[in-house]
Parts: sequence; structure tokens; C-alpha cells
Amino acid sequence: PYERDKLSLDNQVVKANTMIQGKYKMSALEQKLVLTLCSKITSNDDMFMEFTMTVNEFANFLGIDNKNYEFNRTLKRKCKILNNKDIEMNIGTKENPDWLFFHWFEYIRYIPGSATIKMKFSPVLEPYLLSIKETYTKYRLGYVINFKSEYSFRMYELMKSYEKIGERTITIEEIRELLMLDDNKYVKYSHLKTRVIQKSIEEINRYSDIKVELEKEEKEGRKVVGLVFSIKPNDYKYPIDNWLE
Repeated sequence: PYERDKLSLDNQVVKANTMIQGKYKMSALEQKLVLTLCSKITSNDDMFMEFTMTVNEFANFLGIDNKNYEFNRTLKRKCKILNNKDIEMNIGTKENPDWLFFHWFEYIRYIPGSATIKMKFSPVLEPYLLSIKETYTKYRLGYVINFKSEYSFRMYELMKSYEKIGERTITIEEIRELLMLDDNKYVKYSHLKTRVIQKSIEEINRYSDIKVELEKEEKEGRKVVGLVFSIKPNDYKYPIDNWLE
């Protein structure tokens, strides 16, 4: 098959850092689907193409047994959800923000007869996924495909984009905003730490090319307000793992 049509763990995902700093919320499976599509973009493209993929092709790629076609139903449902998913990005500066709100996809088609998905990214995303003129972050799809927590994908990218610096300080408020956590979710820092931060770090260190450690908790009085992470290379090489376990 044509190179673009091959699903490979070695395919690169390349994203502008403005996009990585954007705000959006997706389930683990939704992110796997979006990142798999991102990895099919090639540097020769001058505009987004329509990507076609069969449900079985995607199921096999993820190591999912689809013998009762349950995954067909799941993916059809996810296509509907993804078509309405949006992203918020600050394309201005911290001092003078300029918020851009848009949907990820121009359209998504699901064809039941052949169990095929056809998707096309919104052209608004071209400067951030295609003709990137700013700083960007790139990584191989194989380093994120085994994550099980929806937060691991976001935390990985937020850390990976600072890999060259070797550490990242981030406020609790920023984490909550970037991961789009509901106001009533993980309100206590101890819950946020165990269910979001430590769980993500565990998966990142187990499955990816970076090793992240929580080095320090910054406090105002007794309240934790910021976190300092160290980021180092990790020599993990990905075998595909059945992530449904």
C-alpha cells in the first residue's frame, strides 16, 4: 500500500506547541484515533487529505479482538462524538491572549457496509499540524498508543515539549485548565495527584521515550499551587500491548 495508508508505530506525530498548549478533552480511544490520523500526515502534503481507514485495520493496529463487531459500534459512536469535539488555542501571547475556538474535523464519514471511516481535519488546523512555522514537538505514535488513561496523552505532550529544557513548572490551575477538568472533579489535590498526575507519570515512564518525575510541590501556606517535573530520555522500545486489559 501507499506509504501514507500504512498504520505504523514508527509514524511521527508532529504538532505545533501552540496546539499542545491548547485546551481540549477526549477519551483515550478518541485520542488514539486522532493521533493515528495525525501520524498519517506527511511533510509533502500542502493541504489536509481525506484519510480512510477500516474499523478492522484500526482494531488490529490496537490489538483489539473485534470478532463480535462490538468495536464497529464503539467507533461509530466515537466518530459522532469526535465530529463535535472542539479545541481552544491561544494564538496570541500570555499578556495579550487571542483565543481561537474551532472543531477538529471538517467532516467524518462512517460507512457501515464496508465498516470504513473517512475523516478530514479542519483546515484551521493546517498551521499547527501541516505547514508549521513555529516551535513544534514530534514523537513516534508507538510511544503513546499504549496509554490507558485519557490524561496520559495530554501530560505526555506537555512534558515532551519541554524535554530539551529538562524540566517544567506548571501550576495546578494550568493543569486543571489544560486537561479541562470539571470544577467538581479531583477538587482535593491528593485526588488530582493520585488519579491524574501519578497515573499519567506511571504510564509515561512505562510506555514512552521520556521519563518524568515529580520533583517538587510548590506551596502557598499549606496549599499546593504548582508542580516541578523533571524530564529525561527513556530508552523504552514499544511492543504493542493489548491496551484493553
